[in-house]
This record gives sequence, structure tokens and C-alpha cells, in this order.
Amino acid sequence: KYLQFWIEPGCTLLIRPRDAIMLTIRLEFTVKEFFADEGVSRFSDRMTAVLGIHKADLKVVQVFEGSTIVEF
Repeated sequence: KYLQFWIEPGCTLLIRPRDAIMLTIRLEFTVKEFFADEGVSRFSDRMTAVLGIHKADLKVVQVFEGSTIVEF
């Protein structure tokens, strides 16, 4: 299996073994727009479809501003 990602110069990459995958994604719209379009529910539906996993296996733990940043 492969894990692909990009980092920008000066970023620190920390890898620790864990029985979970944690991701953060930056979206190009505001938090207000995110929640106006079904927010976490729509995000979860789309992300689980892309990843090919069951919706119960994805948990959104935080949504905050800076564009819109979702940790899941």
C-alpha cells in the first residue's frame, strides 16, 4: 500500500503507528458556506464514498475557519 501526500518547505512530518488514520483537509469556501450545504453530513457522505468505507468508520472531530478546515 502507498500513502501519497505533499508538504511545503518548512513543514514537519510526524509519523506514529496508530490503529486509525487521521486526516485534515482545507476546503476553498467559508465555514458558513460549509454548514449551509449540509456541512458534516454531506462531507461524510462524499468522503466515505471516495474512500470506499462505511459511514460509521469516519468521524469528523473538528471544523474550523482558515478557509474551512475539517479534521476527520
